[in-house]
Amino acid sequence: MESSVSLHFPVVSALWGETQKHQGLATPWAGDVVTNSGTILAADEIIRKNRRITTREIAVELSIRKGTAHRIIHKKLGYGKICAHWVSKHLSENQKIARGGLDTSATQEFLH
Repeated sequence: MESSVSLHFPVVSALWGETQKHQGLATPWAGDVVTNSGTILAADEIIRKNRRITTREIAVELSIRKGTAHRIIHKKLGYGKICAHWVSKHLSENQKIARGGLDTSATQEFLH
């Protein structure tokens, strides 16, 4: 039985068949073949060297898709970005009081 994709898009289906042979994938939605311990360790090492690196830069460096890089970073390694704007929600009351005593004139230009 042919899939609906091959019935409606025979050229795309034929091209996908060739791609499958070269990449060893059964379908475009087959699991991430690159999410292995080596890739995860490499991503962790890259992040530890540069905490300001982006998901896209990691994906390019490891030659993986951006979604795969995102999944490795957030699900496998448990990393997350914290935007400075959201930090105050994560501070304890003592930290908020200590932060309140800081000179706010330096940050006023960024708030407006």
